[in-house]
Amino acid sequence: MSHTATKTPARTYFAMMLTSRKISLSVTLNRFIFFLTRLPIIGKSIPTSLYGEYESKLGLVIIANIVRLLKRLLMKALYLALLFASSMWASEMSGSTEGASLSSVSYNHVLLFFFFFSYIGAGMAYGKAMNLDASLDLMLIDKLRVDSAIYIPARIFERKIIDFFASIPYAFLLATSPEYSILDGFLIVLTMSMSKMTFEALYLLFFKHFSLSQKRNRKFFNYVILAVAIAVFVAPYVLIFTDKTFSVSAIVLHPIFILGMSIATVLSSLYVLNFRQYRELAWSSVVNYNIAIEKNKKNKNEKNFATIKNAIDQNANTAEDQMLYSHLSGYAYFNRIFVRRHRKHFNKHMMLRAIGLAAACLIYIGITTFSRFFSNNPNTTVSERDFHILPLCFGVFYFLSLGRSATAAMFRSCDSAMLTYPFYRESKAVLSNFYHRFKTILFYNLPTFIGIMVISVGFDIFGNFFERQTSLMSINYIELIPYIISCTMIWIFFSFHDLFIYYIIQPYTSELDVKSKIFSIVQGVVYYISWMNLQMANVNMTIYMSVLIVATLLYFIIGLLCINKFSAKTFRLR
Repeated sequence: MSHTATKTPARTYFAMMLTSRKISLSVTLNRFIFFLTRLPIIGKSIPTSLYGEYESKLGLVIIANIVRLLKRLLMKALYLALLFASSMWASEMSGSTEGASLSSVSYNHVLLFFFFFSYIGAGMAYGKAMNLDASLDLMLIDKLRVDSAIYIPARIFERKIIDFFASIPYAFLLATSPEYSILDGFLIVLTMSMSKMTFEALYLLFFKHFSLSQKRNRKFFNYVILAVAIAVFVAPYVLIFTDKTFSVSAIVLHPIFILGMSIATVLSSLYVLNFRQYRELAWSSVVNYNIAIEKNKKNKNEKNFATIKNAIDQNANTAEDQMLYSHLSGYAYFNRIFVRRHRKHFNKHMMLRAIGLAAACLIYIGITTFSRFFSNNPNTTVSERDFHILPLCFGVFYFLSLGRSATAAMFRSCDSAMLTYPFYRESKAVLSNFYHRFKTILFYNLPTFIGIMVISVGFDIFGNFFERQTSLMSINYIELIPYIISCTMIWIFFSFHDLFIYYIIQPYTSELDVKSKIFSIVQGVVYYISWMNLQMANVNMTIYMSVLIVATLLYFIIGLLCINKFSAKTFRLR
């Protein structure tokens, strides 16, 4: 039977809060220790006994709690910034303010967004009972078999306490306005927490009376919540645009509203404590979710390589193919057969990229040639133009490069099986395969390189010819040299980077999964660099091309040295 409020003292729930926090911190710290042990130099000096020594990790525990607190405060700060930005934009678009600035923001508008987003939206869509996660909650309920009738209410109250204290900065922010006192700010934050507690009880009520443990009913309920959430998100914008706003403070600070929320919170708390279907709730959300994840894990990993698997030509190792590559031997022959088996996959992607870039070139030439007769702008050189295509091409190449697809194909159809043999992991075999594959990726990225070079050179160098009434004699052809070199560096970088990371980190497991944090971090950094290049259209091109050429050469040289020294040790099956 479930525990009820009369049988379970308050200290039991409090003890459960502390226990869940300790377990959560231990899991986080152990993952961090595991990450450190995988580092090349530092990892050897970290003893594995550190996993179980909780007392010796006290310093790390304190740091982790501080980091979590700062993270929570940072998220709240970003949320407040979103409220102010939304209010400024809505006010400006509706014409209620002349310009978007903090001084022109109506605190009533900000409070209007806070009311719909926090009082209603967050309470309705982000309640703890509705969103039992599959990490800590799964571990405690499904693995450690804690009593869900104690655990879930403890986490609900814990979430509301943390949310209240993390929202206190908003109370001080409201107090900066002459319209609100610090007491008003605290009351607004307090009633917001009360509202969220009420929604927790409402969800439990719906779960009980609408049979949300059934998948079909739960799915329909989620659709309803999504529809209401969209309406709640749009509501403040509509009210401001139509000038139908109301005084939120007059409502939430009214004694009747505060009294009503207090009564609703007490009743909701009692209902949460006396709810008798927590085990059913835990099973229908957390446990069944885990079962589904484990059941579909293999299928999900297969789907990640599905396009590669479907594109393999099973008839590519015929006698005709063997005669075609009879002049090759060893790993050169091995990799040529591999590429031929995947030629459908590579040729299709190469052709699509080439067609897309060619179409972009033709559209640009057509538009600029048509508009050149209506332009009276003076001629400019590359260094004088205020908009450049080359940095954008770097970001575009990131999305068009075949490196990531090629390495996935290599692992899925070749290396996942061959790495089980010792001879395949020898230095000679690893290096031979690497250089053959690097040439292959260079070849299949060649059409993208040519298209990128034509677009960047055509826009930045020959832009005066296409856009303005000028002659080809006025173009400075010396500027072509650094442009061609820069485009070549982009081609080399993206053809080399994905293969280099694949051999140095080898992120894939035998189950076709990715379990390397370092790989994710490196790929995230490259994505960020590519995204930053998309924002550099106004950069000084002399400096940009110099940095691009030097940085790519250094990366390429250092990468080759690392491949020759470490790849035989790092290229292993996980």
